[in-house]
Amino acid sequence: MSSTKAKLLIVFAFLGFFAGSLTYFAINWLIVNNFIQIPVLREFLVSPLMIAGLAGSLLSVAVITAFAMFAQRE
Repeated sequence: MSSTKAKLLIVFAFLGFFAGSLTYFAINWLIVNNFIQIPVLREFLVSPLMIAGLAGSLLSVAVITAFAMFAQRE
């Protein structure tokens, strides 16, 4: 694997970690400050799979959008 590809993978891994951490912090802040009142919804939003899925989907959309914007058109 070339050095450029390795750097790109490391950057995407960091962005994914950062997006997941930021999403967890934001949802936890909403729950702690009582913006979300429904107990079942609180449990669902705090689950690690929900947070990872949300962060992963947002990151995927961002990457695909960036790729589509910067890809060379023939």
